[in-house]
Amino acid sequence: MWSVFSRLGKKLQLYFLLTAIFAITIFFALKVILAMKISGRKDVFYKHARSWGRILLKVCGVNVQVIGIDNIQSGITYIYVSNHSSLFDIPVVLGMIPDNIRIMYKRELEKIPFMGWALKNSPFISINRSDPRNAMAGLEEALKSIREDVSVVIFPEGTRSKDGSLGTFKRGAFVLASRSGKTIIPVTIVGTNKILPSKSFDFTRGQVKLIIGKPMAVGQLVDRSEEKQLMNSVRSTIEQGLNL
Repeated sequence: MWSVFSRLGKKLQLYFLLTAIFAITIFFALKVILAMKISGRKDVFYKHARSWGRILLKVCGVNVQVIGIDNIQSGITYIYVSNHSSLFDIPVVLGMIPDNIRIMYKRELEKIPFMGWALKNSPFISINRSDPRNAMAGLEEALKSIREDVSVVIFPEGTRSKDGSLGTFKRGAFVLASRSGKTIIPVTIVGTNKILPSKSFDFTRGQVKLIIGKPMAVGQLVDRSEEKQLMNSVRSTIEQGLNL
């Protein structure tokens, strides 16, 4: 009998969290759309995105320990390269990194009511992964963003890890770094796969670590071997963070 009540309690808790997440997301989506319409400026999106991320984490009982925040210097734009194992990586990055960050997202997300409308009108960069030409256009837009003094975060694995382990990196972030000459900051997110596993809505309260690595100056890479060396170095740094 006790196990039945326990399962029922977990289901009720899950429904409460899902309702809270949707309500918070709808509220901020409407708020930011209105703010951008009134001001005529898309940069107000970042302030509301940070608030959305922090409130979502608090409501869901997720405590984030940030390590290495001093590695971010104010007034400098970066390419943040991060591992990706959960949908909760997004509120962690947006809420806890003190920078105006553009995220590259799948265009299919624009079909989600409220959230999709906010994304479509945001400064974020949509890409269609099924169309290589569109994906390249997304990289070009990201490059333009960086040249306009806006940071970009890229998840080079391309998809969420199922078990929190680090997957194979794609070239996009490093092509951007090479063409822009912008500094890369490796970012390791530890624990979000336990908070909300990939392809699941089984929430668990808990602790997450956000490890901000030391900046890696890029300059202009002249060939693919240098690009690959940089990719391996960034991947190694992120993997070390996962093993701490």
